[in-house]
Amino acid sequence: MKTTSVSHELETGDITVLSNLTSVTTNVKRISRLEAVKGKEAANPAAIHVDLQVKPHQEHLPSVVGETEELDLVLSLDDAVEIGLLMVAMGLENKSRLEVDEVFKRLFELTCELHS
Repeated sequence: MKTTSVSHELETGDITVLSNLTSVTTNVKRISRLEAVKGKEAANPAAIHVDLQVKPHQEHLPSVVGETEELDLVLSLDDAVEIGLLMVAMGLENKSRLEVDEVFKRLFELTCELHS
């Protein structure tokens, strides 16, 4: 069975990715769900891929990091749900009740869209 992917284009603000050597600034351009291959789920599980485009840096960076143009964050489906829930909860911490209701409405609409 062929592996399928469902992608959604996305434009985010700056996201900082840190390492023990340096940091890079990125933007998310696309989020994809790559389906598991039927019968080979253990070797090829479904996963969420977050494509990060690295912004050019002014300062000198170590050669490997300095040449990096793209990074991918790959999460298992369960990890994507847990991390996503915590990020949403933290992001809503200082929002008004109306803003929280709008997020829940959008989450419901996205869930319905993805399951149709």
